[in-house]
Formats: sequence, structure tokens, C-alpha cells
Amino acid sequence: MENMLKGEFQYCMNFFHSEGGDNSKGFGYTRQIWVEDAFKESKGIMTEDEAMDLLDKCQLVYRHKRGYMITSLWSAVYNNNEKSMLLCARMEFDKRYKFTVENWY
Repeated sequence: MENMLKGEFQYCMNFFHSEGGDNSKGFGYTRQIWVEDAFKESKGIMTEDEAMDLLDKCQLVYRHKRGYMITSLWSAVYNNNEKSMLLCARMEFDKRYKFTVENWY
């Protein structure tokens, strides 16, 4: 977290984060550690495929106590330089779709 606050790299999580406590569902803390370690190792620079592989590792797959599945519905990697997005849906990380926009206005 210290490097993130210095502005060396940024990432965003869309899940609950808590150190300790009940982490039996794979929520938050463990997945954040994977992301932090990957960013430190790559010095914040990854290819789109490396970033998607990280999202694949961090995907949520959890059977709720009432029997239904809680899963990652989609994952996206945004490339601001190319104005593009790499997208995987329905946990099918081997199928990657790339969308590009030239001028959207």
C-alpha cells in the first residue's frame, strides 16, 4: 500500500477487503495480497494478458450457504494508450475479446 500512496502505480478493487476475520470465502485480503505482490514484482507494468492472468487468479468462485454460486461475471483490462479494453466474461479467461475506440465523441 505504501507504494500505491506514493503514486508509483494504481489499482482498484471491487470487493470487500479485511485483514484477519472471516476470510474463508476468498474475499478481499488474500486476493489483494496477490495483486500487490504482482504489482511490486512487475513494478506496476504489465501486458494486457499478464493483467488478465492476474484477474483470472483473483476471480471469485464461492458457493453460498444457500446453495447458489457467487462468481466473477466479467473481468476487464483497460489500456488507456490504445483506447482499448480486453474483456473476459463468464469466467472464460481463455476467451479474450478486445474492443477499441478511436473517437467516441
